[in-house]
Amino acid sequence: MKRVFCFLLVLVLLGASLLGVTAFSLIKESDNVTFTAVDEWGDRGYLRGLTAEMNFSFQEKLNWRVKFIPFEKTETEYDYDTIYPLYVKGGNNYIGFAMPSLGLIELKNENPELKALVDELKAQTAESGKMTAKEIKFRDYYEHYPVYVDLYLPGITIDWQRGFGADERGQYSFGGISAERGQGFINAFREYFRVPVSESDVCEIKVMPSEHNGISYQSSRDNSFDFAFLDKRTENTVYLIFDNEINNGHEEKRELVDTSLIPGGYGIYALPYTENDIKYEELRTVYSIPDDATAKNLMLDEERNELYLGLHENGKYVLHIIDIATMTDKTVIELFDFTCDDFVRVSQNEDFFVFMKNYIDFNVVSSDDDGKWKPALTGTMPAGSSVHREYFSYDSSFAFDGERLVVWVFEQPGMEDTQILSLQPDVMVFTENGLQYYCKWLCSLGDPVANVIRWEAVSVGEWRIMLR
Repeated sequence: MKRVFCFLLVLVLLGASLLGVTAFSLIKESDNVTFTAVDEWGDRGYLRGLTAEMNFSFQEKLNWRVKFIPFEKTETEYDYDTIYPLYVKGGNNYIGFAMPSLGLIELKNENPELKALVDELKAQTAESGKMTAKEIKFRDYYEHYPVYVDLYLPGITIDWQRGFGADERGQYSFGGISAERGQGFINAFREYFRVPVSESDVCEIKVMPSEHNGISYQSSRDNSFDFAFLDKRTENTVYLIFDNEINNGHEEKRELVDTSLIPGGYGIYALPYTENDIKYEELRTVYSIPDDATAKNLMLDEERNELYLGLHENGKYVLHIIDIATMTDKTVIELFDFTCDDFVRVSQNEDFFVFMKNYIDFNVVSSDDDGKWKPALTGTMPAGSSVHREYFSYDSSFAFDGERLVVWVFEQPGMEDTQILSLQPDVMVFTENGLQYYCKWLCSLGDPVANVIRWEAVSVGEWRIMLR
């Protein structure tokens, strides 16, 4: 027994020593992180004043903080078993409103008529051993679209329970708030957001035999609507709005839900809260939006006391800069022609926004010294070239100095791209005359030639780029 114990102890110590040797080797090999340009064109002068600050981590044990000035110098700090604080993009870590993705089977748990239908189909399937299906109108079971919500505030959580099976789901749990107040919020929220079910909302339920648990379910809805809230919060108020389009809004059959039963109609809604309570009695509409417009983006700058609302209205994508104190427009800026087939991604920065439509067309909106917002730069990503990519599907950062827009992208390989290294940042510089410079760098932490560390082991933390 003693021999076995000693043998196991030797293995443990050997493993620990190997880990130490590996870490020491990595420190020795990587004490100076470098970047090598592997693809470049354009004038390097457009990089003048650009600095990138990045954090890298190896298995959350070995960490690098890198300051990179392209073609000038790279400064590296590293440490073992210490996690460097990361640069946090976009402010606090508020999760906000999350809408549970619900099928008809989950909904049946609180709808007796729908449950009776599903049970009938289940019995038919159990008797015949074959799939049973039925098409229904959603309006036959719901007068108003059901509202379910998960809510995460400082000190308060409200979670819609997701059981192992569909039959086990449907209850709420409350943290940091009493069950009475939590359920009161759910009830008041549902009463406030009463949206009549559309006649065109058609559903299909399938019940199938399954060798694993006896019965499996499948449901689909054609021309359907589910609440999808956009929300931002200040220290005492959550501002929220929802997309009012049915079926995600396809242009050939665009349909909007009826919001006339909501007090104040369609718009931005304010929900006050404290650290241990939600003031749902004070839920109200604070900013009205035309019924034929649709909210696409909502941003907040608490220091400026401003909300930024991106609307699809009158065939345009329009930015509304809203003064929170008065909930009125300070500025309205048209940015793109827009249809329901289009989408816009937004990067909010300290004193500018980048709006990207369909990953191709972009607009920069910046603030001047007086804090007024105005269009500053517009452009198009060169389609079909090596730099045409889905920027917001990767990890992107932006810098803007009034003339130059710098786009910095870290590639994130998918599961099938195991041989592709993620440590290959791209940089692009745009001016009013279009793309002026492009370069791809290879970081030495992922150098396939030196075979130092593969992408599976090294992760890129938060980073930022600056123009001085």
